Amino acid sequence: MIGLPDGRFSTAGAKPEALAEHLVADVWNSVELPPLDSTPLYPPQACNLQPVTIVEFYGAVKRSKVGKAPGPDSISMDWRKVSPLQLKHLFLAHYNSCFVAADAPDTWKLAT
Repeated sequence: MIGLPDGRFSTAGAKPEALAEHLVADVWNSVELPPLDSTPLYPPQACNLQPVTIVEFYGAVKRSKVGKAPGPDSISMDWRKVSPLQLKHLFLAHYNSCFVAADAPDTWKLAT
């Protein structure tokens, strides 16, 4: 038998239920929370997001470090730098589709 704070006794099988009752009735109910403030932390700002251009893509690739291990996609930055123009356009189209969809392949979300 287990003694409860209110003086009742409980068996070991009823212990989780008794604990839940105690938490709901005595612990969580006694906390007074202030009303939530709906004022945004920062005022909303107009945002005109445009897809990445080929010029911006070339600049990012040019500034990237070489000699690093590739990520889970196994495509090294060295290879992206020397890839043909058509392939660079395919990379850019894929990056922009991810950007517009606000999503990325699961492998990009893995830390390497």
